Amino acid sequence: RKLDFTEFSQQLRRNHAIELVLLDLSRPLEEQGPFSLILHKLTDLMAAKDRGDKWAQHAMRRMEDYLCAHPSLPMLDPLEAVHTLTDRNVCYQLMRECGGVLDGISICAPKYTSILDSSVDVMMAMRKAGITFPIVCKPLVAHGSDLAHQMCIIFSEEGLVDMQTPCVAQQFVNHNAVLYKVFVVGDSISVVERPSIKNFKAGEHRTIFFDSHDVSKATSDSYLNEMDVSHVSYCSPLPQCIGALVRNIQQRLSLTLFGVDVIIEEGSLNHYFIDINYFPGYDGVDNFIPALTQLIESKLDRQAVPEKPALSSLPVLPHITALHHVDGAGLLAGSVSPTLVALAATSTKLNPDEVSLSSCPFCHLLTTPALNGIPSHTCVSKTLPYYQPTVVPPLADVYCPAPEACH
Repeated sequence: RKLDFTEFSQQLRRNHAIELVLLDLSRPLEEQGPFSLILHKLTDLMAAKDRGDKWAQHAMRRMEDYLCAHPSLPMLDPLEAVHTLTDRNVCYQLMRECGGVLDGISICAPKYTSILDSSVDVMMAMRKAGITFPIVCKPLVAHGSDLAHQMCIIFSEEGLVDMQTPCVAQQFVNHNAVLYKVFVVGDSISVVERPSIKNFKAGEHRTIFFDSHDVSKATSDSYLNEMDVSHVSYCSPLPQCIGALVRNIQQRLSLTLFGVDVIIEEGSLNHYFIDINYFPGYDGVDNFIPALTQLIESKLDRQAVPEKPALSSLPVLPHITALHHVDGAGLLAGSVSPTLVALAATSTKLNPDEVSLSSCPFCHLLTTPALNGIPSHTCVSKTLPYYQPTVVPPLADVYCPAPEACH
């Protein structure tokens, strides 16, 4: 499913006081900020950049330069981590490192070899990789073109003439025509069952060409989904195996928004993950929007309280012009921190009703007893704890109660 920007933006503003704006990569990002967080799906742009597209190169350079100028700005997800998923050769190398064994069950990526051009001795490359027919041939580029999803199954050496290079040749694993799409949003994991390709043996068919999107749609009725036998035992993925796989991918690739295609080998409980996709469609995931909202807020909360500055570096702030962010401890930062979403600008997080706050004239820290229950704090200027109630009208500026004491 495509993210409905208008609906999601209205929900974030109404229920969470977060403003979501679309970034325009044809304009300087400094003119569009400041941002608290950038949420993106730039995989197609990354792939276009790698192909030499001038506009894509310019747009990505604009984003990269902005991130270099704002190194503490959180991203969902880091560009370098996402970029690894645009090249199947690189991605599959990393996938190989994410596997393991749990309670005697293998959790791994199928064996594969990269065939970069027609001069490669494919049979020798397959023998080195321990691959046998049938094989699935996938384009090297995983994003940015419909061709990324055009694949084929080759059943014998004679069929290698149908191979389009550059590609990865992956061992085909029989899995009873069932694919499990694992959708990850931060700590939330959902598994959705989809149709997939039926079981095959080596040498029994001419090369089969297919679109990976078409054969794994929920409504797919392709002949490739039809099992030839009526009595087949199906095994659901084990939660502990899925959890272990997701943790390994998160730790290895530093991703929070991704999907993994998992199959279970016929006749065993071995779990094979055959692809990783960044920010997939999340079709069939009912809690996607709440989970994404929670992920955004958790990222913002971690940025809520900046490092305490040295006394000599405290800025002159005769008044605080906006409140941008509430952290998990209930502290509101008076200074403007980089604020929102890939899409992005900031928003006050005040409730519609008047809110009673306390304000320190020395470090400008605001606290709310309703949130943290402690009507004092230790001032960064090392004065005694200070507490002075101030009533803040909704969406109004918050003025320092003792401007003469400000640094």
